[in-house]
Amino acid sequence: MTALCGGGTSAVKAGYSAVVDFGIGQLVNLLAARNLKWLVPAVPLAPIPNLTLATFCATDPPAFPTFTLAETTAVLTLTFGADFDSGISKLKDLLLYTVWNEVCQCTSGSPTAFPSGTPPAGTPIFVEPAPAQVTACDVFTFTSTACGTGNLNRGGPSYADKNFQPTSFVYNFIGTQCGTVGAGSWNWAVTQVGASGDLQTTNIGFLNPTESHSGTILAVPGVRSIRLNQNQASGPSGQLITGSTISAYCNNQTPGAQTPCCPPDTATLNTLELILQMVTLQQRQTAPFAYVPGSTHTGLTGDGEIAVSGLLGAKVTITGSLPSTVGSEAANPIHLFGAGWVQWGTADGYGPRIWLDQADTISLPDAAGAYNLLAYSLPPGLTIDVLELVREP
Repeated sequence: MTALCGGGTSAVKAGYSAVVDFGIGQLVNLLAARNLKWLVPAVPLAPIPNLTLATFCATDPPAFPTFTLAETTAVLTLTFGADFDSGISKLKDLLLYTVWNEVCQCTSGSPTAFPSGTPPAGTPIFVEPAPAQVTACDVFTFTSTACGTGNLNRGGPSYADKNFQPTSFVYNFIGTQCGTVGAGSWNWAVTQVGASGDLQTTNIGFLNPTESHSGTILAVPGVRSIRLNQNQASGPSGQLITGSTISAYCNNQTPGAQTPCCPPDTATLNTLELILQMVTLQQRQTAPFAYVPGSTHTGLTGDGEIAVSGLLGAKVTITGSLPSTVGSEAANPIHLFGAGWVQWGTADGYGPRIWLDQADTISLPDAAGAYNLLAYSLPPGLTIDVLELVREP
């Protein structure tokens, strides 16, 4: 009996193996299909185990979670802490819920509709790059300074010395009247020329003065150049070709289309970005170039401990007058005796003592990020401030 089936029974859909392993790419596609693409960047952080479907589909998956803004921000910006931990836990629940709806089905009862999964307001949303538009690999503009009449071979672009081979041409021909005023009609044609001569002539049609024709011609294999032919069919006027263009397109691309191959692989890019962020985090935490001041705990006396999280270390400053029980030795800095100590630790135990043998003591233990407590033990009358030292952003 499952709640997702309204109290009815559920089982594995036909076509699935007894045990399935959903990879990152498959999980990304499932989220995208359910309008949950805003969670895609975090999927590599929450892999799910192999699933034995007979068992998995016989019961309800984890409940569809509700994220807080703090959780989605922490997960999507890789900000570690309590919100990140709870956000990743909820993401795993959501992935299992989504997979259940993909591989399982209700065999009785009424199926529950898949929730909308709208992100909390203010969640940073990853925007996929727009597909690249196809651009011409060469654009040739015809120029004419003389008023042409009769049958003319205008010449045109050459590709013999180019590092590309055209696969299609887009023409935009403009017939501009010149010379004797009067009605005139000109037939335009494009000839593709190879290494050994003409390969193919494509008739464009008649252009009266001020008319224009545009279209596409497929390139003949081996084309090396283009020639524009103008044949005066009637009328006394001449024509110029200034402003007419032929644009060559390569690699089987067609103008106005999106790049057919290969669009950005969002899942791979996101995974690489997460790897970069992880490596950066490791550098910041284990081999820092600097630290940044964090929270300050003031007026600490006697024995006690403070809760910390994700630190590089701490600066301990002795404040006020030293009690008479604390001795000193002239040096640079002045060396103290009997001023107490601090110790990094967790609920499992503490590390070595760090003696407060000067007015300002900086502690940067190698495993500072693993500690969540900083204990202190001070002689009567001595007061300290503790400044948390955190990693660079």
